Amino acid sequence: MELTPEARALPSYDHPKMALYVVGPEDGNVPADVLALGEAIQIPGSGVLNASIAASIVLYDRIAKRARLYRRQVVDKIELEVR
Repeated sequence: MELTPEARALPSYDHPKMALYVVGPEDGNVPADVLALGEAIQIPGSGVLNASIAASIVLYDRIAKRARLYRRQVVDKIELEVR
């Protein structure tokens, strides 16, 4: 998670099945060579969040989106069995 022009907005971000999240330090930036290894995510808003709050928001978003995906798969499977 880093503030960069290339960062993707969290609400539209599709978390990969397997991921490693790197949280930038509150008093600096994630090194460019680390940023080059993946994607940057941006939490929309007008304020600056401390690192632990930012990490909590992103991880909650991941869990919530994965749970919705799982529920959809279960419902789709049930609907196929009913047909």
